[in-house]
Amino acid sequence: MTPLDLKLNQILNIVPSKNPEFIFSLAFHDNLLNHFGGFHAAVIFSLAEATSAQFLLQNFEEFKDEFIPLLRGTATKYKIPAFSAIYAKAKFKNTTKDEIVMDLNNKKRSLLTLITEIVDESNQLIFAGEFEWFLTLKTK
Repeated sequence: MTPLDLKLNQILNIVPSKNPEFIFSLAFHDNLLNHFGGFHAAVIFSLAEATSAQFLLQNFEEFKDEFIPLLRGTATKYKIPAFSAIYAKAKFKNTTKDEIVMDLNNKKRSLLTLITEIVDESNQLIFAGEFEWFLTLKTK
């Protein structure tokens, strides 16, 4: 299962980004707005979380049927309101894929933080978040 298979993300209409710099995008739509006419904070957070999860799946495909990811915590900062389509990307914070793979192979678990950023159509930073994930391999 991927983040796009989740009903919530389908309802929000989160889609793969056509721009290869980003993982997902979200069109501006009246159903997703707050009382000021911009994207609702919960919608922006949902896009960021889905992007973070998809980044994990893309980077650890060899473990996709073996590992259980658990989102343990987040630290988020909303920068400016978004009044246009938004685009999300993620990256590792203070670690590498190789280090995490080594943890999974040796300890059967790993703790990592991903940085997720969301920008609007003019490339202005809308949201920056840190998503702490605990990964563990299924016991056989």
